[in-house]
Amino acid sequence: MSRRLELEITERVEELKALLHQQSKVKGKERVQAYICSRASKSPNSNSLGKVLGRNPSTLPLSLV
Repeated sequence: MSRRLELEITERVEELKALLHQQSKVKGKERVQAYICSRASKSPNSNSLGKVLGRNPSTLPLSLV
């Protein structure tokens, strides 16, 4: 069973997409993509996040989940 994400993100999706283009490292890009996913969807969980990032949900760092 996947965990429900409990993130409080104040930036708009457009701001996050602009931030995504500024990232140079993969870890930063993955983190911003996770924020975009959780901000855009109504009930994000680790399975949907893993699908967006192209990773197995069990391998996602706890800082993203």
